[in-house]
Amino acid sequence: MKIAVVIYSYTGNSFSIGQKIVRYLQNKNQDAHLIRVDVADDQPSKTDIQLGEIESIASFDRVIFGSPVRAFSLAPAMVKYLQQVESLKGKTVSCFVTKQLPFLWTGGTSALNKMVSLCKEKGALIDKTVIINWSYKDRDQKVDDFIKSL
Repeated sequence: MKIAVVIYSYTGNSFSIGQKIVRYLQNKNQDAHLIRVDVADDQPSKTDIQLGEIESIASFDRVIFGSPVRAFSLAPAMVKYLQQVESLKGKTVSCFVTKQLPFLWTGGTSALNKMVSLCKEKGALIDKTVIINWSYKDRDQKVDDFIKSL
């Protein structure tokens, strides 16, 4: 099975989880590849997102998407990526979002739901999902549990 781990990350938190996922899967003899969503002139307040080259994920059987929450919703760069990526028909997809603010109403659920919805629109079969709160003490355990569930 060939697995793509597609990550958009501004601060590096989501990317570090993507790296950990790839290392774990490769240690389990899985063919896992890390793909970083490339954004030109990436700035948190920018809404006119210009993506760099979008690497094809057509040859992958499974895809894991990761992104931060931005302004209480899914980061615009990941929204644009998921709108532009080719079909996910028949692919098993897992999703995670990272966030900093500890309160439940700060967008984690809506960001994850948006990611799942965009993947389903492309034909994905949704598997595991998780919200990783960067300010929680159990963050590392939650990341590890998610990775092991893959």
